[in-house]
Amino acid sequence: MDLPFLNVKNTNLLEDVRYLTGDFGDIHHISAVMLLKLKLLIDAIQIRLTREVIARRLPPELWRRVELCVIRSPASSQWAGKAV
Repeated sequence: MDLPFLNVKNTNLLEDVRYLTGDFGDIHHISAVMLLKLKLLIDAIQIRLTREVIARRLPPELWRRVELCVIRSPASSQWAGKAV
């Protein structure tokens, strides 16, 4: 059985979700994916806002530590300390 949504190795977390409109588009799956994507979006916004505040107040070597404290998802830790 070929289920492309189960292959999550080296995937892009911000990929397009149009593939869900095909055979794999059951409402429970779509709502779960959308909730995860919203969580990632909130984390990206939190990192950006944190950078605006800490850039003027803390040295760059502390930025990553602070950014790791404001994110909610472990998947978002890949963006901490990097440009979003």
